[in-house]
Amino acid sequence: DTRTTAQIWSDLDAFISSDPYLNSHRGQSAERNGARTPWNHRADLRISQDIRLDSGKNPHNVQLSLDVLNLTNLLSSNLGKFYFVPNLNNQNVYALAYRSGRAVGGTPNFSFDPIAGKPYQVDDLQSRWQMQLGLRYSF
Repeated sequence: DTRTTAQIWSDLDAFISSDPYLNSHRGQSAERNGARTPWNHRADLRISQDIRLDSGKNPHNVQLSLDVLNLTNLLSSNLGKFYFVPNLNNQNVYALAYRSGRAVGGTPNFSFDPIAGKPYQVDDLQSRWQMQLGLRYSF
């Protein structure tokens, strides 16, 4: 890390200021599950129509269906987004890392790994609306 201490602090301060929870709890230990990703909203829609086909004593049925997955995203591209924290093997995200040694006065040395934007990401695949048409024949 070739950044100066002032640059590292500036990056960390900008990160804390961008998150309402962290900003309101400056100087405190974060509570478990205190900082969270935005809420995921998803509504699906299914429309189906049964058509009865009489053929003698055994009835036959045809069902037509239309499924819209993530209808909220179809209505508006700003809705129906799925957020996740990008971490490997379900580990915690470590934005601060202890560097060996101590600064003048005994203060521990830390480095801040700048996270681009937010500490969470949008899942592009699940955040898209999808539609499928179905046909079922039963006898």
